Amino acid sequence: DCLVLNIHVPTLVNNKRKLSTLVWIHGGGFYKNAISKSEYDPEIIAAQQDVIVIAIQYRLGVLGLLYLRDERAPGNMGLMDQALALKWVYDNVDTFGGSKEDITLWGESAGAASIGFHLISNHTRHLFQKVIMQSGSPFCFWSYADPQEQLTRSKLFAKYAGCKKHNFTELIECLMTKSGDALVNFDKSILPLAPTIDGDFLTKDPFTAMKEKDYSAKPILGGIV
Repeated sequence: DCLVLNIHVPTLVNNKRKLSTLVWIHGGGFYKNAISKSEYDPEIIAAQQDVIVIAIQYRLGVLGLLYLRDERAPGNMGLMDQALALKWVYDNVDTFGGSKEDITLWGESAGAASIGFHLISNHTRHLFQKVIMQSGSPFCFWSYADPQEQLTRSKLFAKYAGCKKHNFTELIECLMTKSGDALVNFDKSILPLAPTIDGDFLTKDPFTAMKEKDYSAKPILGGIV
């Protein structure tokens, strides 16, 4: 079970005072990295800055983004993992000294791009108040693929994995016979998969959402590192 989150809470001098909460979304191009990596340990930030830091895990690569127009491969599964974590934080942060009215999303690379998608998704735009985006956005060329391109990449992945069925249902059933390790290894042989319009988590591409002002306007701190 890789869908976990780590919660770092400083020692509370006054339990009546609610602390700010940072939710960290790691980067890695949507295909690598994890919150278990030592460089992503936010404990020192929680200890020195008097803030709650929560690091969330989400599915990556083919396991988190495969798009075959089927409920078993709808695309954006990794973003929905993030959404589930954000909903849990919003509902429970009060119990460990935080406030649902003071949640900041913080991400780097794919994590920053993910935050941009959360700003335009009706699933998550209400679950936080501020954002920090480092070295990434939903407008980066690598952070989004239109549905047809994502479908092409997903079918190419299936071909590399030895599944050459034309019917999407049979294609998915074939992929389900492969081991997790095999799928991850085949995933390295194609262009990286990316978030796309799935009609649920994302109903518009980020450029259209920006043009139509269909997003949640929040304070943003952004930069390149």
